[in-house]
Amino acid sequence: MLLTQAPGTPRLRAALYRVLADTPGAVVTEGVKDGVGRTGTQISWKWTEKYPAHSDHNPNWIVRPSDGRLLEVNSMPGSRDGHIVQRATYLSAGPAKTTG
Repeated sequence: MLLTQAPGTPRLRAALYRVLADTPGAVVTEGVKDGVGRTGTQISWKWTEKYPAHSDHNPNWIVRPSDGRLLEVNSMPGSRDGHIVQRATYLSAGPAKTTG
């Protein structure tokens, strides 16, 4: 996914998250804590009704609103909101260093 695996400027990241937040079915929740206690805005979807094949999990992205930096991606089972079953918390992000 572009947001988690490609470098981007803060302006580009913020624009991409606005697009995600405006996607039909997206739920935006401010003031959510990530796995290390940082506060961000969560963008999530409940796929249980519209996409039954994905009903075993609901994806959530937690971003820092000031610059669109991704703080965490996690998923919750459709039947148990608030119970995280998978989490990737991003402590830092930047260009890869090269050797040579």
